[in-house]
Amino acid sequence: MTRRKGQGASYGKQITQLSDLHQRILRILLAEGGLTKAQITRILNKEQKQDKLPFIGGFTVSGRLSELCGAGFVKMSYEGIKLYNKERMKFRFVKKPLWRLSPSGSTFAMSGLIEFPKT
Repeated sequence: MTRRKGQGASYGKQITQLSDLHQRILRILLAEGGLTKAQITRILNKEQKQDKLPFIGGFTVSGRLSELCGAGFVKMSYEGIKLYNKERMKFRFVKKPLWRLSPSGSTFAMSGLIEFPKT
């Protein structure tokens, strides 16, 4: 079975428990909105550095995002176009996918099932 890009891991619906990393990614997307994988990785590694834990690689984050997408918690979309020279009105298509919480992911994240750090 071939899945199209952006549909997530085929086994995503079979995941019964979310790992700590899954929950942290959902928390970040709830707080920040649409982010690229690199931005999510940067935020995670900033937290890792504060807690003196090893850094998380981009492939790890990519895998967790794919699993969350397959489970229906996040959606991937492309930004569209971006103005990069206002004076000359030059636009560029943004090809990097942005990850956002899906409606079910937002409901899940806000329901208190995710443990948020106490600030």
